[in-house]
Amino acid sequence: MCNGREYCRRERAFRASLHDATPAARHDDAKVEAEAEAAARAKARALEAEAPKRDQWRRRPREREREVEAEIERTEKLMHLLLWGPN
Repeated sequence: MCNGREYCRRERAFRASLHDATPAARHDDAKVEAEAEAAARAKARALEAEAPKRDQWRRRPREREREVEAEIERTEKLMHLLLWGPN
């Protein structure tokens, strides 16, 4: 248990493991971090590329609602024609 003045055992063991790590292991850790950063950047670029599409749908919710309503009306008309015929 930590008493506030000294490092606790876990922290001391962790710090010792950092000092004992070989340079190759540290290099591998840096490589993994660099790959993670590259993946995060790629994901951010993909989200930025999709932003105009998302904004388009946000700007025009009424248009989207009208399109949905029109599609429903067309479907209802077709169902009516299929059930009752043209007359």
